[in-house]
Amino acid sequence: MINDNKLNPAETGAAGKNATKPEVILQVEHLSVWVRGNEGEIPIIHDISFELKDGERWGIAGESGAGKSMTMNAITALLPQGNTRIEGNIRYRQADGSWLNLLEIPYKKRHAVIARLVAIIFQDSINALNPNERILKQWGETVRLHRPELSQEDLLAHLLERMDIFGVRGGEKTLHMFPDQCSGGMRQRIAIAMALESPARILIADEPTTSLDAITQRSTVDFIKELLDRSGRTLIYISHNLGILQYICDHIMVLRDGRIVEQGTAAEVFGNPQAPYTQELIRETRKILGKESPEGENPEPPGPENPEPAEPENPEPAGPEIPKPAEPEIPEPPGPEIPISPHTKISEKELPETNSCMAEYWQRAETGVEK
Repeated sequence: MINDNKLNPAETGAAGKNATKPEVILQVEHLSVWVRGNEGEIPIIHDISFELKDGERWGIAGESGAGKSMTMNAITALLPQGNTRIEGNIRYRQADGSWLNLLEIPYKKRHAVIARLVAIIFQDSINALNPNERILKQWGETVRLHRPELSQEDLLAHLLERMDIFGVRGGEKTLHMFPDQCSGGMRQRIAIAMALESPARILIADEPTTSLDAITQRSTVDFIKELLDRSGRTLIYISHNLGILQYICDHIMVLRDGRIVEQGTAAEVFGNPQAPYTQELIRETRKILGKESPEGENPEPPGPENPEPAEPENPEPAGPEIPKPAEPEIPEPPGPEIPISPHTKISEKELPETNSCMAEYWQRAETGVEK
């Protein structure tokens, strides 16, 4: 649950004056991307065009290698200059109503511009957070990028307030933890909160639930959806999972081999898909969910239930079961303290007083079971 009583005006859902007629805030025209290799330039993205209106929620779908993340890296200036070439136009509407073409800005200045216009939730919260720095340092540095005037005392108060808003439990104790001391869901909430320190109107989520278990995936998707409902931010959600996109998005773009094969409202794309590839994606998704459509009929949309089933971390190869020899019992070392991470220790007596993400981590470390 998001506590929105303290959300700032940019996050309170008042899309403002444009609530009845949203304005276009991003235009992508004839975007093409090449990657430079030993054998010359290889085309990756081919002539992509679309418009994003204030408050819309766009889903970008396609199998792995379709060009989803490459497209988003291009429009957020995350592609390396020396190894790629970009053509086309990427125009953002600024707060004063004027348009800014990203590709006309010197490359080294693009990141500073994008930080004001776009907030990004990366694919894996483990990679988004530095494992060797405490949460306080990383989150605090992110805040200072946008609010350098804050004193240390005000910064701490701001972080505690944001933790309350985004449901990050534990107060200062959590801020002094390292990322690996929190559960996957807690890390993802922190990554989302850090991304939203930016005042940007556009939020890009690049497969933010891929590395999470099924229960945490669903709670994270619900969390993002609730945040959007309350804040009115504009969304681009990248995923190969059509169930999630149908659940959270109102417009869909389907990519294949770096080209748009279909785009439209979610109702149009899921209800009456025109491209054979889109029909195939929906059909395969329904097979996974055990809801195959009769042959010759357009497949029904996959539905929001169980949006992204978790894949086993270490799938065992098929074949006859081979009994494993019994493992000898290893007695626990003496002493009241149990190591839970490379960074800290916690005793059994202290465990009930720690926040739940620390308790969950301790339980996983003791049992060897990933929750």
